[in-house]
Amino acid sequence: MPEQPSPQQPSVAVPPSTGGPAERTESQPGRAKYSGAVTIALLVALVALVVIPFLIAPAPPAGEEGFGGTDATASQLVEEQGYTPWASPLINLGSGEIESGLFALQAGLGGLILGIAVGRLSARRRTEQAVAAVRAELAAETENR
Repeated sequence: MPEQPSPQQPSVAVPPSTGGPAERTESQPGRAKYSGAVTIALLVALVALVVIPFLIAPAPPAGEEGFGGTDATASQLVEEQGYTPWASPLINLGSGEIESGLFALQAGLGGLILGIAVGRLSARRRTEQAVAAVRAELAAETENR
């Protein structure tokens, strides 16, 4: 039977396991419960943020893309003023789809690296907290002997 802490002995709180949300109990303080109305309101706001820009955007002129971006406009203005490029691309990819695919691959790899870094830092912090709690518990047990 485990020893009960005496009034002088500080109790040590052991951090919860990191098994995921399935292990969380309703008795944990600081966890707010959201109602279904809040979830629905957030979903409606999200849909509104996506749909409203398409509704209020002006129609593009005939023969032009609706969302061409500023890169094409800026390069067109610069070339009209007589600028001649002094460097050329090292590799000619052939099409915009390949360029877009490589950009998406680069973004995905960057997100993967960022996710791994954040996950490792988070796990390190939880491990340090757990080790500190165990050390404090062991120190308290050795003081009581």
